[in-house]
Amino acid sequence: MVKKQQVERTTVPIEGLKERIETCRSDSAWKALAISQKCRILIEERLDEIAPEPHQIVELERDQLNQITEFLKLLMGTRKRNGISLVEVASLLGIEVEDLNALQKYVRDCRQSEEKVK
Repeated sequence: MVKKQQVERTTVPIEGLKERIETCRSDSAWKALAISQKCRILIEERLDEIAPEPHQIVELERDQLNQITEFLKLLMGTRKRNGISLVEVASLLGIEVEDLNALQKYVRDCRQSEEKVK
């Protein structure tokens, strides 16, 4: 005997929201969905924004890390830019000198690993 998987359901009052839900998108695929499907999609999208799943966080961190790395490479390439040193920039950003040194080491390590790949 095969057990049916029980679907969790809840009732949510949507008075005052139904029109906004129905018209928040104008594509025909959206119009074809039932209101419950639209609500689920909107809930999932919002949850992804405020509480992403672990795999989404890793991807976000990877993108941010790449951006930071590129920025640091730019800074590392110019010890003194327009009279402002890298240490002064770090100080303005509230970065401790020890943290700056760690970031510089990280950038050097990244450069070395990139060179090895080439």
